Amino acid sequence: MELQTKRLILRPWQESDAEALYKYAGNPNIGPIAGWPPHTSVENSREIIKSVLSAPESYAVVLKTTGEVVGSVGIMAARSETHTARIADYECEIGYWIGEPYWGQGLIPEAVNELLRYAFEELRMAAVWCGYYDGNEKSKRVQAKCGFTYSHTEYDKPVPLMNDIRTEHYTKLTQEEWRNNQIHKGIGNSLKEAILERLCYTESVYGRINRKLGLHLLPQEIESFVSDIIKGADEMHILKEGKNYYITNDKESVRITVNSFTYRVITADRV
Repeated sequence: MELQTKRLILRPWQESDAEALYKYAGNPNIGPIAGWPPHTSVENSREIIKSVLSAPESYAVVLKTTGEVVGSVGIMAARSETHTARIADYECEIGYWIGEPYWGQGLIPEAVNELLRYAFEELRMAAVWCGYYDGNEKSKRVQAKCGFTYSHTEYDKPVPLMNDIRTEHYTKLTQEEWRNNQIHKGIGNSLKEAILERLCYTESVYGRINRKLGLHLLPQEIESFVSDIIKGADEMHILKEGKNYYITNDKESVRITVNSFTYRVITADRV
């Protein structure tokens, strides 16, 4: 089984991936926060491929542009020995990690969203779980971006591979919630396009945006900047409150305010 996204191929692990796996899994910033120790050698990575990553629905994350293996994602069903959530037969858990050089590029949310599609549409799961240990803010953000909502927290949870005890937070996404999110994304895309087509500006807003964001841009550059912020905003972060749209681009930490009747750009703020 092979899955694909715009930038990624998700395919079964192969023993020949051992060197690429060790390149990133040997980093102490990767495994310990997820509950497993850094790999110690290429041979250690090869053994883990054979003993752990060869499990059903375990995928290497491969960049389409280079063919390089840069991370791992997987689906753990109730019968799996590697899941940590208490799940029913018609539910599963998703796990993931990616090499440190690729943090902040949206690759893991892209991979997780494809796993969610596969889990709900093809495996017919009723719900998907995810977890993160206390302090793992990156993993928490991935789950929020993919539509998971907080379920519960378990304390004093053994982490056998690290020989310690931790607090683990669990999130959950049901099939109904996922389908509603897909509908919302479609609406969000259409709305984003409509806003971009109708954007207009007053003379005063150019100076206001420069002052509030500490920029020194010409009017034409401001217009290009605002359009780029809106284009890069997640569909889930286009909110209508009262007479305005509030469009937040998390990656750039900027929110654009647009009048919902005239589509006039009102201001921009750091968030």
